[in-house]
Amino acid sequence: MAWRSDLGTKLPGGPLAYGLACQGSDVSLSVLGGSDGEKPRPETLVIDSVKTSHGMGIRDLGVAVVLSAGGEVLNRRLIVGGTKDAADLSGLVRSAHEIVFIDKPGQDRHYKALPLADYPGKPFAVAASAVLGDELFLFGGMNYDAAAKAPVNSTEAYAFSPAKNTWRKLRPLAVAARGLCAVALDDHRIYIAGGYTTDFTADAVIYDTKTDTYTPAKPLPYAAMVSLVRLGDYIYCLGGEDKKQSRTDKCFRIPVADLK
Repeated sequence: MAWRSDLGTKLPGGPLAYGLACQGSDVSLSVLGGSDGEKPRPETLVIDSVKTSHGMGIRDLGVAVVLSAGGEVLNRRLIVGGTKDAADLSGLVRSAHEIVFIDKPGQDRHYKALPLADYPGKPFAVAASAVLGDELFLFGGMNYDAAAKAPVNSTEAYAFSPAKNTWRKLRPLAVAARGLCAVALDDHRIYIAGGYTTDFTADAVIYDTKTDTYTPAKPLPYAAMVSLVRLGDYIYCLGGEDKKQSRTDKCFRIPVADLK
């Protein structure tokens, strides 16, 4: 089966790219922040089943959260890499944090950004990230060449255990790419797709955590740096940057079984 755009809706609020997608449960998910290409989108996009709606606002966390990677591992929200200013790539970081929110009745939501072990590779942005079991997996991304004053695509891949606060190195990607997106298909396979190599691409691979190998997979429905999220038996492909300085509000889905 091919990707389908049959949701009867587009992303609320207009085009969106570079949000950090976090799977909260089997029936809902959220996309944290992002940009419409001209200004930040300072809210959480909440998707419940096949319906979309706006959620709570986001306050400054005090750590790098622009172009960062991360996810929710066993109820622990993790943010890694990125920068505080998307216009200053020399400010890319290797730092990792756990974001702890504290709700108090009648008060604004409070939070803490707790430092974790630094990412062992180079400072990076726009890497693919996915949660599988008790680990966060990161693939590719963009480094910064200070001498050339230019971005450099990466093939690096690592997995992080928040319980152990340790990183382990994975087999690198075959093609250096930034802006990839990843989502878990089952208990040992991760779908990695899209991004930018020498141009925007829809190409995809599946990473097998048991064999530490990559195999070609069904491509995305369009070439872009997208957000990929799983909701029930479907994988959703949401928005993204499809051309330089351009954003799309496209929204597709496909059964998980058709990607395995």
